[in-house]
Amino acid sequence: MSVKRFIFIFPAFLLLLALAPLLVQNYFGTYLIPNFWALFFIFGGFSLIVLPLALWQMNISVKSSGQALLATIAFRFIFGLVVLLIYLLNFNVIAGIFMLNFFYLYFAHMGFEIYCLLCNLRT
Repeated sequence: MSVKRFIFIFPAFLLLLALAPLLVQNYFGTYLIPNFWALFFIFGGFSLIVLPLALWQMNISVKSSGQALLATIAFRFIFGLVVLLIYLLNFNVIAGIFMLNFFYLYFAHMGFEIYCLLCNLRT
């Protein structure tokens, strides 16, 4: 995947990802956790840093493509656990609603990351 394509696709992905929480916020405000949008931008910023680095590594060496894919997945997992721990230590939340919000962001960004990296592996 080229940098130009990533620059076009990533903002479109963020806009589509923000659509559901905006609708939930307008109609069912109690289903969003406190500081949801802060988490949204933290995950977006992390993806904006990690994905171009992984794509760059994959373009340098074909042999390290699999390692780059696994490294980004591992970093996302560790980063997600750190964010989860910090958030839960600072805010009192309802478990079910928090799980829906957190995993919506986590799995959506992970799916986008895997899609981008697999597109790069195919070429």
